Amino acid sequence: MPVYSRKTLRQALGRSHWIRDTLVGTTTGSWGNTGSATIWDSAKANLLYSGEDLYHRSWAKAAGCELRIATWNTGSGAWMALQTAGSTIASGVEYEIHEMIAPSEKDEALDETIKRVQVRREEPVWSVDQARIYALPAGVIDVLDCYYFASPNGSLTRDRGNFNHWEPVETGSRSEIRIDPPLTVSQQLILDALVIPTLGAADTATVSLPNDRWIIAGAAVDCLSRLAARSPGQEGARYEERRKAAARAYSSLSARFQVQIDRPVQMGQPFERTDLAETEW
Repeated sequence: MPVYSRKTLRQALGRSHWIRDTLVGTTTGSWGNTGSATIWDSAKANLLYSGEDLYHRSWAKAAGCELRIATWNTGSGAWMALQTAGSTIASGVEYEIHEMIAPSEKDEALDETIKRVQVRREEPVWSVDQARIYALPAGVIDVLDCYYFASPNGSLTRDRGNFNHWEPVETGSRSEIRIDPPLTVSQQLILDALVIPTLGAADTATVSLPNDRWIIAGAAVDCLSRLAARSPGQEGARYEERRKAAARAYSSLSARFQVQIDRPVQMGQPFERTDLAETEW
């Protein structure tokens, strides 16, 4: 399954044809963290835009800081904020300029979309000698199949084995899986599980997803809803039309990439009580 970072998803969302408000580049000069924060890229200098007040009140993200742009110098290609940067914005640092939706809001939209996604993957749990009950790993919401590897570190074969019976159970304190027969030490319990993926807060945090276009379309619906609510009259209607187009794309991609669920048939109920006398039944 492909792996995507938070920064990659945010930039792809901002540059998608639904939003298209994000500029990504690399600084060509160094600026200290005293006084007004400045992001300088001489390659973007263009005197033809002089007097047009471009990028006013846009957002910049660089060196871990999110800044609100006060002005853009068309002669030098420098974006200047009235804030003080938390660290030096050195030469060669990647930066982002977001014109309509703040990078933090794009991150929120991505997080909300990812929370609605389910992926199917193997979740390994190392065995405890003769244990029949194991806590489910964090993020697992359902178990579709359960088996074990007798030789999980084997280079030629993993020697897969099946249980007589397994059963996920919700208790008052946790979710757990109960198996029969128990495993011995150094074996590995494998859960074929539905998992909600998580994406950390850092730009370098990564998440495994079936496809990035699916998540970007869902996040675009959220972003365009915000823009439609903030914009007056005809502008709001224009964003609403784009929101509907993004929603149709998200629905189509959901049908394509949603998890296919199948479960093995199990016979018998070994976890029922069997110690009662005949007269008690």
